Amino acid sequence: QKAIGFLRQATPLLPKVSDPKIKERYYLIMGKCFRHLSVNDSALYYYRLCEKHNLEFNPYGNWILYLEMSILFGESNAAAEEEKYLLKAYQITKPKGVRMDHGLLISELLSFYSSKNNPERFASIVQENLAFEQARKKDYSKDPVHSMVFIDWSKYTLEDKVGFMKKVKESLLSNHDIINGMQANS
Repeated sequence: QKAIGFLRQATPLLPKVSDPKIKERYYLIMGKCFRHLSVNDSALYYYRLCEKHNLEFNPYGNWILYLEMSILFGESNAAAEEEKYLLKAYQITKPKGVRMDHGLLISELLSFYSSKNNPERFASIVQENLAFEQARKKDYSKDPVHSMVFIDWSKYTLEDKVGFMKKVKESLLSNHDIINGMQANS
């Protein structure tokens, strides 16, 4: 509520702002604040303003917006909409392949499909991204968190796989990422 108050104080200045990134952040943060207050109609209002703004000035920026919208719909138990916006975000980040953006969405999609007990879609994302990573020729085998999804499991014995996943779980739990730690444990 405090953040919304500060943003509302800035609202009269918004038409004078020349940097489109500032307006993008304003709309996105305003939407996030309303989402955190569970005022979803207002959150969606600002998300839509951000989407329209980004389509004109920074279409790639809509990936984070769509991720936020998927969170909103997930919190509202609207799984179809949650998935729709996760996939929209994923399709934006996929062509550029920016590890921080696309990797986050891979993780979010895998979490979503895992929570919805959809192993077919989970497996398709794993396979699609395995091909994506192999095409990039980067070696993530030394990084347990990334490697959970991207390594070629056929090269390893069962004991190696179990040991590796235990390291993944430990790494995730040491960063207080309990949800993904549970997935790695599974």
